[in-house]
Amino acid sequence: MNNKSASPATPSRTAIFLSAFVYPGVGQCFQKRWLTGAVFAGLFTVLAVVLIYVVFKPLLHNLNAVLGWSANQMNEPLESMSLRNILTSFGLLILVYVLNLLDVVRAQRRSFTKAESPL
Repeated sequence: MNNKSASPATPSRTAIFLSAFVYPGVGQCFQKRWLTGAVFAGLFTVLAVVLIYVVFKPLLHNLNAVLGWSANQMNEPLESMSLRNILTSFGLLILVYVLNLLDVVRAQRRSFTKAESPL
């Protein structure tokens, strides 16, 4: 019978795929590293909320101002979007995502080499 399941010689990449495609921190939780997973998930969530706030706050303000203009209540100036704030938030979000992936890969390799050593 030809069994194509992962042998002990090949590490499972489930944790890496979980962190990459489901949510940052889930791969660490899959590896039973609960605190690290919670830290990455928490950081990613906070930074995602900050990015959404930085993008949507001026958009919603401007929409409200334009609708006020159309109702002849034109006293509110338009708010500009800060490209620096958007890029900073996005850059930090990507940094946490990449650090999460590097951490899960490092832990996967470390556990694989421990399982391989005859100690």
